[in-house]
Amino acid sequence: MLTVNPSRAARPIGPVALVAALVGLVAIAACGSSTVARRVALVETNGQTRFDAAAITVTKGATLKLTVGNRTGTLQDFTVDNLGIDRTVEPDKTVTVDIDAKRSGTYRVYSKSDQSLDPLTIVVPS
Repeated sequence: MLTVNPSRAARPIGPVALVAALVGLVAIAACGSSTVARRVALVETNGQTRFDAAAITVTKGATLKLTVGNRTGTLQDFTVDNLGIDRTVEPDKTVTVDIDAKRSGTYRVYSKSDQSLDPLTIVVPS
C-alpha cells in the first residue's frame, strides 16, 4: 500500500514564483548567442567580378552564417582576414561558413586570386 505524506505533496505554484521562473528562463535564453544568416554572391558586371553587397553588420556575440554564391562562369575564391577562412566556390554553387563574432572590429572578405575584386566588409560593432 502506498501512502502519501501530505507535507510533501505537490502544491500549486504561486504567481510570483511563476513570474520569477519565466524571467529566469528569458535571461538564460538571452545569454546564448544568436545566429544570423546572410547571403552574398559573386557576380560579374562589365567583365568585373564583384560581391553584390558592400558590407554586413553583425551583433557582437552572434554567429554569422555567411553563404557565398558564385554567379560567374569561373571558379572564385574568398578569404576572411584574421579568421583563417579560405574557400573556393564553383560556378553556380554556394559555400556556407560560420563566423563567430566574438570580438568587435572590421573583417575583410576578399579574393586572393582576383586583386581587382572590391572586398566585402563584415562589421562587428562594440
